[in-house]
Amino acid sequence: MDTASIPYHLFSHSLVQNVKLPVNVPMPAEPTDLPPPPPKTLPHALSRAAKAGALNVGLEERLGKTLNTYADAMEKVRSTGPRAPR
Repeated sequence: MDTASIPYHLFSHSLVQNVKLPVNVPMPAEPTDLPPPPPKTLPHALSRAAKAGALNVGLEERLGKTLNTYADAMEKVRSTGPRAPR
């Protein structure tokens, strides 16, 4: 052990000895909504980001309408994107 880590070692050792943790710690609840899987293509990522932005701004706002239209267009690009060669 070098001399620079001695104060940290002493502090952490005394902290462990002097801090009493609660015995009955409740377990966190299981997540109910899993996050969506990461996008596989750039159009998919842009579509999801635009849709989230539209919902955040509000679909009645001009920017929200524009983002929603862009999201729909990018979704079409994603669904009709390049196919693998046969």
